[in-house]
Amino acid sequence: SQWELAQPLKVRNYRLLWVGSVIAMIGSNLTMIAFPWLVLKLTGDSLAMGAVLAVTGIPRALFMIFGGALTDRYSARIVMICSSWVRMILLLLLAYLVFSHAIEMWMVYIIAFIFGIVDAFAWPASTAILPKLVPVSLLPPANALMQGFSQISVMLGPVLAGLLIAGLSTGGGDDSADLPGIAMVFFIDGCGFIVS
Repeated sequence: SQWELAQPLKVRNYRLLWVGSVIAMIGSNLTMIAFPWLVLKLTGDSLAMGAVLAVTGIPRALFMIFGGALTDRYSARIVMICSSWVRMILLLLLAYLVFSHAIEMWMVYIIAFIFGIVDAFAWPASTAILPKLVPVSLLPPANALMQGFSQISVMLGPVLAGLLIAGLSTGGGDDSADLPGIAMVFFIDGCGFIVS
């Protein structure tokens, strides 16, 4: 029932994780739209967009085993906090570079690569921490809440990103018209990692 589903939220540490995770998930789905949009604005080339996604995905796949080992050896909480701080710094830097029109593609590639490495450590930590926060009997509803809001964020994040980028667009036909909205998406996502 819905009351059983809400039981994990009575556990303070789970509630804090859940709120932080929901904010981070929505922010990540905002960025999932803004990042390719930025690449297309800078290059107009869909191949460059694919290259950026590969530059993010390859280190994520290569370093995931190290992320899991580090999480096992140390604290999942510490790994999550450190990765959130790195993501926040990267996103705020990206927001500044985009807003000031100083962004160049080589910067995008470097930031994408670092994001891939950070994700390789953050993902194992985020899955390892849940069983430490709630009793075994609450794991099914705790997982359901996380996964349910993950799916909602997949729908909500892109809509919010599109509205922000369109709403803050300066208009006109030049390639920089959407940059203020893209910068704002990165800024909002970066601020979300402060909370998470």
